[in-house]
Amino acid sequence: MLIRPTDDETFRVDNLLGKLADEDVRVYVMIFKEDSFAIGLSSLYTKRILI
Repeated sequence: MLIRPTDDETFRVDNLLGKLADEDVRVYVMIFKEDSFAIGLSSLYTKRILI
């Protein structure tokens, strides 16, 4: 099992996608609005972080 260090934010998905976007790579992320009663994926939080 691969475990990333928690104090290093280099491998966070938002940082990896941001680095690619800075290199003029088009990055598309599909986020759906979930029913918070059934599951809580925090898609609003994800949208705020990635935009």
